[in-house]
Amino acid sequence: MDGVSMVSPVGMSASTCGYCGPPGERSADKGSVSYGIWAHQLTPQAYQDLIDRGWRRSGSYCYHPDNSRTCCPQHPIRLKASSFKASRSQRRALAAFRTAIDAEPASSSPSGSSSKYSQPFDVVKAWQDIESEPVTSTSQDAKATHLERGRIALEWRRARKAGRADVPVAPTLPHVHPGKRSARLQVTLVPGRATKENFALFTRYQMGVHRESEDKVTRKGFERFLCQSPIQASRRNLVVPANEKILGLQHHEYRLDGQLIAVGVLDILPHCVSSVYLFYDPAFAHLQLGKISALREIALVEQLRQQQPSLEWYYMGYYIPSCQKMAYKAEFAPSQVLDTRTNAWHSHADFLAARSVAPQLERLPLPSSYDGDDEDIPWPSPPPLGFLEPQSIEPAGTLVMRAGQAPADCDIREVLAALRSREGFVIVL
Repeated sequence: MDGVSMVSPVGMSASTCGYCGPPGERSADKGSVSYGIWAHQLTPQAYQDLIDRGWRRSGSYCYHPDNSRTCCPQHPIRLKASSFKASRSQRRALAAFRTAIDAEPASSSPSGSSSKYSQPFDVVKAWQDIESEPVTSTSQDAKATHLERGRIALEWRRARKAGRADVPVAPTLPHVHPGKRSARLQVTLVPGRATKENFALFTRYQMGVHRESEDKVTRKGFERFLCQSPIQASRRNLVVPANEKILGLQHHEYRLDGQLIAVGVLDILPHCVSSVYLFYDPAFAHLQLGKISALREIALVEQLRQQQPSLEWYYMGYYIPSCQKMAYKAEFAPSQVLDTRTNAWHSHADFLAARSVAPQLERLPLPSSYDGDDEDIPWPSPPPLGFLEPQSIEPAGTLVMRAGQAPADCDIREVLAALRSREGFVIVL
């Protein structure tokens, strides 16, 4: 059904936390609290409205953390790609990445490293240079390079013999790599489907990076988590018409000489590219692919914006200021953080400043009737921040939301605002 979104309420739940537990482990208690809905089908605009109000999805399950009770309050963080200012460490990471896949060593700046990183930086052009076709070095190339080396060395010796004061201690000679070429990097956007190749890569990643046992990594789980999405886009919502790229779930594949080394899982929406997950070959962990893929995804936003001007934001998921594993997200500046109490975006600096001067909200307890063992928990009182007091309505169940109607009649946000669970409460969006 084109232009229709269907969701069913699930309710409040508590689970162990992957952010405040011991290194490499989850927390012992179920302190991560959120409210969830099951999305049978969502239009791209419907999910855009959800993530702009603090929601995220895991497969078809959409959830909103209860930041008044959860152990680690989570706030969406985003970046306007056209305003991105690459830091020195990000430029260095990209330069190191290019050197690692290139047979030719990166050229150094004649005026020193400080001036090199003070120059204007175009993230799109930087990636175009990296992904351009490498040049194969032939025997003729090597011969020409040797002749050039001889000419430079001869001129240097003559200058030294003449006693010139500006002569360097040693001549700067070009490198020779006969018969060797740069590795070819290809980054392509493909529909998010499970294949034998990307599942094998995912398995290596989960086992090598997250230390999961092989029997825990299943094809079904991979498909449900990273290859299936409730976001349905019609053909009229083409992002890049020439290539028939559509809004919704996409896989951003990184291939080095044809070998799949990484996959970024993305949701492409009317106003943003939302990063869902990244998995890569542990053998290439030294390439800092987490940071590198974020830089490439920022460039992707800029490229897509040329076709769809409203698509200008890069969403990096949730941000937890106290979590060191998430600190890197704020390094992609100038970022904005969502206040989930008001659904207003603030600069990262203002967000941190407000946290430093305002008294921290005391963490509210879970309902006294909750025994701490079950995942499902009763509806708490007072309700989570951003939710209205419980209101009963019958019958409870699945809601159908139709897009394209006048806001006064049936706007997607108004329909979601009327969503009630079996416990009978209203989600405020």
